[in-house]
Amino acid sequence: MDITGQGTYSWIVGFATTEPTGPVPNFIYISVIPADFPRSGSEPGAIYNYDPAETQTLLNLPVGENGSLRDDPNLAPSFTYTRLPDATLGNQAAQAYENTQPWEFPPGTKEIRYYLQTNGCTYLVGGYIATAGSGQMGAINEELFDQIMATFQVNS
Repeated sequence: MDITGQGTYSWIVGFATTEPTGPVPNFIYISVIPADFPRSGSEPGAIYNYDPAETQTLLNLPVGENGSLRDDPNLAPSFTYTRLPDATLGNQAAQAYENTQPWEFPPGTKEIRYYLQTNGCTYLVGGYIATAGSGQMGAINEELFDQIMATFQVNS
């Protein structure tokens, strides 16, 4: 697997490929949002998958509820998350979310996303994973994703 930096605060972990069709569309992302990171006026995309308003919407979502980050009915399904029960990430409780049809990803892909708040930072950790029967070669399936998440640690 390769780890690729995505700016100062984010990293992407995924399988390397030499296929001419490009990289496998499944990968894991890790973003660190410092407490003092500007909530407005910062460059869009400075932290992978981080938008302050969207993050707040998700963090306020009760367990078992669905919420869309888009008002446009054509886009809403691709930006709808279900708040799952908290998960353990790095031996700490993390809020968990699932999106079953993420924007711009092929059918058979879902996103699992965790928010962990510790050490004065919010850690946004997740992945775009292949669901059963997706047929994607070299893809990260849910079992592998769970194995990788079990190794996640936050150093203080």
